[in-house]
Amino acid sequence: MNNPIQTSYFETAEPELELAISQLISVLPSKQKIVSLAFFGNIINNSYHTTLNSIRNCVAAHFTTLPLISFIPQPTLGVSCFGLEVNSLNPLSESTIEFKKFNSIPYALIDLQWGKSIWIEGLSADCISDQYSNQGLNIFTKLTELLHFEGFEPHQIVRQWNYIGNIVDFENGNQHYQLFNNARTKFYEQDNFVYGFPAATGISISTNCLLVSLIAVKPSFETRIIPIDNTLQIPAYKYSNSVLVGGETEYLKSTPKFERAKVLISSKQCIIFVSGTAAIRNEKSSHIDNVSLQTIETIANINYLISSVNLINNGWQVKSEAKLTSIRVYVKNKNDFETVKTEVEKAWPAIQSIYLEAEVCRPELLVEIEGIAEIQI
Repeated sequence: MNNPIQTSYFETAEPELELAISQLISVLPSKQKIVSLAFFGNIINNSYHTTLNSIRNCVAAHFTTLPLISFIPQPTLGVSCFGLEVNSLNPLSESTIEFKKFNSIPYALIDLQWGKSIWIEGLSADCISDQYSNQGLNIFTKLTELLHFEGFEPHQIVRQWNYIGNIVDFENGNQHYQLFNNARTKFYEQDNFVYGFPAATGISISTNCLLVSLIAVKPSFETRIIPIDNTLQIPAYKYSNSVLVGGETEYLKSTPKFERAKVLISSKQCIIFVSGTAAIRNEKSSHIDNVSLQTIETIANINYLISSVNLINNGWQVKSEAKLTSIRVYVKNKNDFETVKTEVEKAWPAIQSIYLEAEVCRPELLVEIEGIAEIQI
């Protein structure tokens, strides 16, 4: 049986926002089953909220019930001006969607065969010009309240996207990514994470704010949630201080709290959320200044991560190989786009993909890839 969650990517070369959105909406799958629309591109008129509100207004004209909408300030690469990620439910599935709001935060509740799921897109702080530590505290406070309201716990987050403005820059002597990791750790400390940490991506956006998107699952009795390590890499939450970036005022250097992948499996369905992955072996960056070799190693890391050998090493007796169905590719330097795309298409031809310009969490890393994989049950 096909998985109920389907991810598709669309792009347009139309530079005008309203016309671009109309073009993108025109190719969408059935609007009755769309959960979220994540738009990618440049900020309009130097304002994140102006761009986001324009997108919402344009999309609203095409929908009776508005799905979750986010705007991720990451330029698309190639000839496109705007990109769109569509997360929808298989029209043949019995899954249902309920769109709700809590304290003005839009979210979706979905009944899946895995259990009940909550989706949140582009959660931001009340003041996106505030200091990063304050933004992180505000976001995770709001998230705690929303999850509690719906009866979810932090350990039920299975996939999280963390968009960190100018990720490797510093604020008051402290790196943006490290400030975010500190805030995330404080949020996670309230739970025991019985299923391991979420699969996650921490990636840069081109504005000084934090955004968080996530999926949490309250599993049914037959559903297993399995954290997956990659034996080629030290788990990120076990990194040594030598690869963490300290600061002038923050004495705490929290590790990035995420798993390399997260598996959701029931008697009929299996999906693997592959975290943002780069050219890291053990905990050290590889192939400094060589984008081609970094891309090849990143691909090798993912292929091994979802291989039956590695899944078995993680305690799961799989009977068939996992297959990637969609990927996001983040490229630090736009001039490297063709090189990266060439290597990706060699490894995974004809895969659903989008290429985005974004800094990675270490200055020396030039490419990062995340994805979704499936195993036929």
